[in-house]
Amino acid sequence: MGPETGFQSILLSAGGSAGLAPPGGGEPKRPPSRRATAERIRHDPPRELALGGPPGVQSSVDTKGIVYFVPLGAFTPRDVQQAVQRLFHDSSVQPPRRILWDLRGVDGKEDMAGWGYDQVRELADFTVGSRPGERGRNAFLVASEVTYGLCRMYEMLVDTSKLEHQVFRDHAAAVEWLLQEF
Repeated sequence: MGPETGFQSILLSAGGSAGLAPPGGGEPKRPPSRRATAERIRHDPPRELALGGPPGVQSSVDTKGIVYFVPLGAFTPRDVQQAVQRLFHDSSVQPPRRILWDLRGVDGKEDMAGWGYDQVRELADFTVGSRPGERGRNAFLVASEVTYGLCRMYEMLVDTSKLEHQVFRDHAAAVEWLLQEF
């Protein structure tokens, strides 16, 4: 694969997967902080979705048609629902949609405080009921164990929909999966 461009280079500027040793050894690299991510988005913005997003969730589309949602701090199931509803109303992004939720900068203990089964179930019910029969893929890119566990719970709860969901720790693997044919 060639070098990343556009939004991908913004998200990968910290270098690879968070918390894992880089190729060849050495110290693990940390994901960019929420503030650093927000600054990079402001200085090198990708094409924004026509209807924007809630204050805590940045949304954009890269040149391959992958929609990126990046929470920039504490967020709720309602914030996620609003971001997805805006995407559904953006005529420039048609099904099947390929969505990457970049949660590497999310602190599962702080930013998702109060999230448990009920909140994940609320989001899963919204997903299953919002676009019945619509094809698409959602990749969740995570760095923390807490966020990983919540995303896996969500993945299991939406298993009945035609949308495909998968949790990743590696950006390249998530993009490769999103771009596969349906």
